[in-house]
Amino acid sequence: MKHQEFTYKDVHFKNIPKEVDVTKEKHLATMEYIYQCHRNNDLQGIFPYTNDGKLIVTWGRGQFEREISKPRDLLRGEILFTDVRYELNNSHKLVLTKQSLKRIEKLEHALEQNREGFSFAFPKIIIDNKEIFKVPCKDVDILKITIQRKNRIAGNLYFSDVLHNGYGKILENERLRLVDIQNRLRKYTLEELEQILVEENKVEHVKVIHVRGKKLMNIPSFVSLSDLEQMEVSGPLKPLSESSGLEVKSAPTEMESIDNNIKHTNVKLAPDISREPIGSMRPRKVDNVQPYTTSRKIIIKEGSLNPVKESREVKVVLRDQTLVQQLKQLYRHTCQVCGEVVETGFNQYSTEVHHIQPLGLHNGPDMKENMIVLCPNHHVMFDRGAITLDLQNERVQHINENNSLHNKKITIKHTIHQKYVDYHNLMILKK
Repeated sequence: MKHQEFTYKDVHFKNIPKEVDVTKEKHLATMEYIYQCHRNNDLQGIFPYTNDGKLIVTWGRGQFEREISKPRDLLRGEILFTDVRYELNNSHKLVLTKQSLKRIEKLEHALEQNREGFSFAFPKIIIDNKEIFKVPCKDVDILKITIQRKNRIAGNLYFSDVLHNGYGKILENERLRLVDIQNRLRKYTLEELEQILVEENKVEHVKVIHVRGKKLMNIPSFVSLSDLEQMEVSGPLKPLSESSGLEVKSAPTEMESIDNNIKHTNVKLAPDISREPIGSMRPRKVDNVQPYTTSRKIIIKEGSLNPVKESREVKVVLRDQTLVQQLKQLYRHTCQVCGEVVETGFNQYSTEVHHIQPLGLHNGPDMKENMIVLCPNHHVMFDRGAITLDLQNERVQHINENNSLHNKKITIKHTIHQKYVDYHNLMILKK
């Protein structure tokens, strides 16, 4: 098919089909529309120009608008947005699409609120000797690119300023750093690490701190595995005295593993428990501890290599798992009774939601007013009727008044109805 070209005012049209009569009114209207768009906008970078400054476009309004709407880059402040889309408004002005504008404003606000997270999420390039973020103009989960620093406890290690995203999930590179450090320090006892830090000072800024009565090794955020590679104990282990010069300081109060609301109890450990390798996450044998004995000889049967298996039909009550998860998040996996967090791994917790008037035989409702968030220990105690709630004074009551748990202050952030506690006291609590 042969084509023709035609110049209308300051616009040069090409690839016009031969049969098109450019003098007809509808074609003149198309050319006038494109001319007005050219006059009201700087279209350089979208369309080529002739040497005498005329705009060169391919024939057709649809083709013109498709070229206009193609994604392009936009430098705005400290951000180079890619894949930005434009459209023409009723005044023939080239403007950002509503979707692109909304995304850009959202990302600009994210940069203003959390520059550190932005730096982790997006690369930087140099434009005119300035560092600029290169960011795709698309929907971004802002919480995923938000960076917050939290402290974490793992065994005897206290990791400070650990990087998490807005959902509270530790960043993968940070998780790997913590795991590497734990594995590296696992073979040392706390005394050996103290000796290295105090007397040999092989790793700067790593300190011994006390967190609510417990001695922990503080690992700052900038310490990596390579910093610990040269850590070795030189010479015999020397006991530290109170005047050894060990720097002890208070720990920050904001932690993920141990929340502000968590209360700790002093636990008496076996004399040799400090020989436990630091950062250990599983029980190990402790020497010099006497085995448990009684005056009565206990004989334990051998058991069976092939235990009998049988099928059972069990009816269960389907509970609202969404409600369960929401309550766990509300209390940040913290037991309302003891304030402890049972952390079974990175961002993994053993938290249980108990129905005060149980489901099943007791026909309790599956409602938040009938629920309480507990650790496994206190869930068992509620089930067995060993404890109950004093909602008015926000305290727990134990059937044994001499028990350390009796009359302990509890945490309540959601409404619990007294009628369910009354049912528990009448039908389940041991008298």
